[in-house]
Amino acid sequence: MTKFILHGGFPKEVKKFDNALFEALQNDVPDKGIVLLVYFAKPAEFYLELYNEHLPYLKIASHGRELNYLLADEQKFMEQIKQADSLYLAGGDSLLLLEKIKHYPEFADSIRGKTVLGSSAGANILGKYFYSVYAKHVLKGLGVLAVVIRPHDNREQKIYDELKSKCQDCQLIALKEFEMKILEV
Repeated sequence: MTKFILHGGFPKEVKKFDNALFEALQNDVPDKGIVLLVYFAKPAEFYLELYNEHLPYLKIASHGRELNYLLADEQKFMEQIKQADSLYLAGGDSLLLLEKIKHYPEFADSIRGKTVLGSSAGANILGKYFYSVYAKHVLKGLGVLAVVIRPHDNREQKIYDELKSKCQDCQLIALKEFEMKILEV
């Protein structure tokens, strides 16, 4: 079974981390397991900075367990996923993340049986369709989950209607900032 943790994202101006979110990411990781941190929704020059920024919060949320944190590398990504017990698809630019993940056609199959946390852009790409805050319209995701996603939700019915028109059979997941939903499939 694959556990998906979909997160509504963080406000840009707030440097606050959600302990419950990072706990959920790590709950099912065995001791000495691997958490893969994926920052592909940001320009590559920020990957290490984001890794170093998140690492102390991840360690606090691990409650003293001995876990390994691995920074995703675009050249080794598929091999890293095979080693990982869980993945954190961090937020940023959904289109940038989607463009990078599309280089790995086996991505959807490779995450089976793992815990996958997608925050904002990371959640977006997992659905069939999503509303992009940056692009200001609905875009097509990878379709890993039969859902349409609206992170950073502000309860606009027009956006819900547009999402549902793209996929009537899909579940609508509208998440406010800091809100999360867990799906096991």
